[in-house]
Amino acid sequence: MFGDLSYTFFHITLGFFAVITYGLLQYYIIPEFVQEDKKDLAARYTGYGLTILLSVLGLGSVISKYITEQKSVEKTIGGKTRWR
Repeated sequence: MFGDLSYTFFHITLGFFAVITYGLLQYYIIPEFVQEDKKDLAARYTGYGLTILLSVLGLGSVISKYITEQKSVEKTIGGKTRWR
């Protein structure tokens, strides 16, 4: 039970920090420190990076929940299941 909860907490925390970093980049660092002709490119790639990171976190959360459920079924049945 705590394994699933710790993975979920880790994903939520990492996602929270990713959104905060995205906000800092979009509204402070890019407007102040990036050259004018490269601001649009930097903003787009920052958005792509956030989308990819949140997608990977979501997929990792689904996979960790699946593995945890498989382990709990294995303990309930009392035998080992073979991975195919």
